[in-house]
Amino acid sequence: MAAIGLGAALIERDYGPSLAGSFAADHHIGGVEAFHNAVAVARAGAEAGKLVTIGITPSGPETGYGYIEVGEPIPEIPGLHLVNMFKEKPDAKTASAYLESGGYLWNAGMFVFRTDVLLGALEQEAPESASALRKLAANWESLGEPAKLAWWEKVVRAPIDTVLAEPMSERGEVVMVPAAAAIDWSDVGDWEAIYQLRHQTGEKLANLSPQTPVFQSDSPDSLVYAPGLQGVAVIGIPHAVVVESGGKLLVTTRENAQKVKAAGLAADEW
Repeated sequence: MAAIGLGAALIERDYGPSLAGSFAADHHIGGVEAFHNAVAVARAGAEAGKLVTIGITPSGPETGYGYIEVGEPIPEIPGLHLVNMFKEKPDAKTASAYLESGGYLWNAGMFVFRTDVLLGALEQEAPESASALRKLAANWESLGEPAKLAWWEKVVRAPIDTVLAEPMSERGEVVMVPAAAAIDWSDVGDWEAIYQLRHQTGEKLANLSPQTPVFQSDSPDSLVYAPGLQGVAVIGIPHAVVVESGGKLLVTTRENAQKVKAAGLAADEW
């Protein structure tokens, strides 16, 4: 929320109330035309004063994504629906129920909005944050680093979903574009997602560090990234994931790709 809000404040400072969008730079979008079509519909909703998000048609009961409950269509803007509710990452049973109902889409974290609408909503939900962001934007070039950090400390540390999207959806102020499946979206959020993107090329073993020789036996559909090693042998571990970085080694499987946070915490202690 802080970064998106600062971006909106800087845009509005230079150009007045304007249309803006927030899209994560590390996501994969294979269907560019479908993406452009979704953004065009989102733009129409933003021009009408709504906070607009883009929902992704689920391809399976994914537990690593948040979900959006799709509401009634907006008659005056074809292609838009009200957002009934944002749902946090579910367990496997709940994700399967979402998929079977057909009424839920993945939350890709994409938002399109008018800057004045976004900042006005922030003034309502977190007034100290809105004031701090406007101060930062107004004096961005003249403030020294300590002064910038002092204002920045006043800005809420939370996702835009929890700060704005969820409370605004309760007031009917958030709408969504159900993007066509052809958008081919992934948040590239774990090693399983990276394997699937590489697997589209037909590779059975995804070696992300080709300078490192990899031998595999009875370990199909595995992924290796080990640029600092002289070689890697994987034997008898289907769907293995072997990742080396800075002298630290992660060994897991693609099925456990969402559970690597514990390894990251351990690495921090090392």
